[in-house]
Amino acid sequence: MGKPTVEGRFQIGKNGINPGVINSLNLQLKTRNRIRISFLKSSGRDKEMIKQMADEIAEKVNYKCYYRMIGFTIVLKRSGLKKEHKNRKT
Repeated sequence: MGKPTVEGRFQIGKNGINPGVINSLNLQLKTRNRIRISFLKSSGRDKEMIKQMADEIAEKVNYKCYYRMIGFTIVLKRSGLKKEHKNRKT
């Protein structure tokens, strides 16, 4: 048997995606490879809007991630590499 997978859980409500949400996701991605993000009814139940929000999350977090939509839930999976910041001074 392999090691157990530790999965984080997260909910997004009527406030949608804001800097606090992105910061919380970054903190969870430091220690977890996979996060299950549920979109509550108050956030809207439009699948196209949820897909756009998932794209926005994958773009804004500090790690390279990909996601899979399952109903009104996305599973965000870290690819293991941290993104390079273009505006960083060297």
